[in-house]
Amino acid sequence: MSNELNILIKAVLDENLSQKSMQDQLDKISGKLDLKVGLDIKEFEKVKKNLDSLQQQLGKETSIKLINEKDLTDTKKFVTSIEEVKKQFKDLGTIKVNKSFDPVTNDLKEFNVEIRKADGLVERLKYQLAQLNGIHGIKDGFIMTNRSEVDNTSLQMEKALQKTIESRQKVQKASAIEQDRAINKNIEQTHKETKAQQEMNLQIERELDLYKKKKQLQVQDMVRRYGNAADTTGLQTNLNRVMSIDPSAFQSMKDMRHWQSEVDLGFKQIGASVKSSSSHVLSFGEAMQTAMVKFPIN
Repeated sequence: MSNELNILIKAVLDENLSQKSMQDQLDKISGKLDLKVGLDIKEFEKVKKNLDSLQQQLGKETSIKLINEKDLTDTKKFVTSIEEVKKQFKDLGTIKVNKSFDPVTNDLKEFNVEIRKADGLVERLKYQLAQLNGIHGIKDGFIMTNRSEVDNTSLQMEKALQKTIESRQKVQKASAIEQDRAINKNIEQTHKETKAQQEMNLQIERELDLYKKKKQLQVQDMVRRYGNAADTTGLQTNLNRVMSIDPSAFQSMKDMRHWQSEVDLGFKQIGASVKSSSSHVLSFGEAMQTAMVKFPIN
């Protein structure tokens, strides 16, 4: 928008006043000359048309542009350089300047200034050469021809909100990734534990099978060695305990080892009892033999 000081001159011709003035002048002349002058209507119509034409020409507005360099400088609308503009508005915000040059002379003919304020407002100023706007007598001067302001507060708030949402989404995404990693880790750990348990169960099954066979042989050996002196009931009870156990009864090798220790103790107690009985029997036989030697029967 051009902020120029204009003086408008407009001429208006009053037809009724003109007609009366002419009639008065004619009457005055006729009185001095002792003449009677009358106004012909047709002639008056011609005069009226000429007056109408004159009125149309005078009725056009005439614009006269006046410039006062001091006033322009005071209102910060007239500058001599871009640096001057930057200096004037440096405290308002971030300043960006776009220049436009004359393609023939390569001289700067206009430039646009954008001021981004901290509150989100954007002010745009347009400067053009004073001579391009019909202002002469000022060399290398630029006049502000347009000034506008855009309120970007809502846009900045929207951007800030969007940024907050994106940040939260990143956090949620990172959290989801961490959760996925934790779940995958738990799954892998479960697989490892399951595999380890399966391997341990297989080992328990194998060792228990060997243990059962070992105990069967141990019972057979004790019966063979001690005969009727052996506690066959106790041996069979302990052997049934061994043969009836299932590998699933043990959660770990440690559990099976503890159980084996209890079973072994039971067999040891039976073995010790058998050995003690056999020892007493042999001692009695030896005593009889000794008696026979000392006291022979004839």
